[in-house]
Amino acid sequence: ENLLGLTFQDTMSHLTLRIPKGWLPLSSFDSATQTKFNSLKDEIGFQDVFIDSLQQGGSLMIKSLINIDTVAIGNMYRDPETAFNQQKVWNQIMKSSFYYNDLLIKQFLLQNNDLVSFKLIISEGLSHPIQLDYILSRNTYMLEVKKIESSIGSINSL
Repeated sequence: ENLLGLTFQDTMSHLTLRIPKGWLPLSSFDSATQTKFNSLKDEIGFQDVFIDSLQQGGSLMIKSLINIDTVAIGNMYRDPETAFNQQKVWNQIMKSSFYYNDLLIKQFLLQNNDLVSFKLIISEGLSHPIQLDYILSRNTYMLEVKKIESSIGSINSL
């Protein structure tokens, strides 16, 4: 409980989860930070962004996959290298798939020398699929990973 902060609810997909403690909505930050993340939001299509205000080393980006069908999601899982690493940003990609609170979650752990990313695609159990990207700098990984795990453990459907 002390690792978690705000409650996030997406009424379209019916997702609910707790945001890691100290991570705040993008709108809480200065205009330079907002501009940087807004261009990323527009480019990649994220609908919500939360940033670690304490360590300045993490972010959570939430993206609706309402227009992505189950075949495409299956392809992402079968070949994450093509789906998530065409620019060769990541040195290592690991994947797992599990059910939690009646939701099918496909989890990808992407790593390079500077960043660690937990990419979750919730493909069954919500009104439509949704993608969560928890991104940490490697420098703050050990400090923040328990918050990420707790946030993932709070995922549920409304």
